[in-house]
Amino acid sequence: MEQKCYSKQELALEYFPDATPEVASAHLRRWINRCKPLHDVLVKSGYTKWSKEFSPIQVAISSTIWASHRKKFILPGLSSEKDVKISEKP
Repeated sequence: MEQKCYSKQELALEYFPDATPEVASAHLRRWINRCKPLHDVLVKSGYTKWSKEFSPIQVAISSTIWASHRKKFILPGLSSEKDVKISEKP
């Protein structure tokens, strides 16, 4: 993956490519809020809920944690992880 900053929407669409930009962003926000290890590490790296972009290191952090937690990740209102198509990118 290219080392660059990603906007929240751009990163969300990398993880949820079949969703609309608004829905993808909401999924990403919920995932960050519900995944305590990810949230804690992102906050330590300077992330706030008002952040507009993710730095290259924050993208790498999210990718690593996503890979280790993605099988456990279920969005609110969905009965199982197969109800949402989740990309393994970035």
